[in-house]
Amino acid sequence: MNNPESAEELIERLGHEARTAATRLAFDQRAELIRAVVSGVRDGVKFDATLGGAPEGREWELERLTPIHTAAEDHYHETLSAKAARATD
Repeated sequence: MNNPESAEELIERLGHEARTAATRLAFDQRAELIRAVVSGVRDGVKFDATLGGAPEGREWELERLTPIHTAAEDHYHETLSAKAARATD
């Protein structure tokens, strides 16, 4: 019988997988990983009507995720610029 993974187990596993992946990725790929994870969480909250449970509703959670999403996007694009600048040196 297969027991479903608990929320805590899922979070722990994904955190471990992210750490393992980070050790094998180049700096620009790590930025892409961060961007993908943050965007995935934000998009899940934004577009999945079944999600809920935030203290003040989904909009409350989205307002708090927006600066994190923006930071991940900025980091990703700054990393691409740094990689391009490094390639031209």
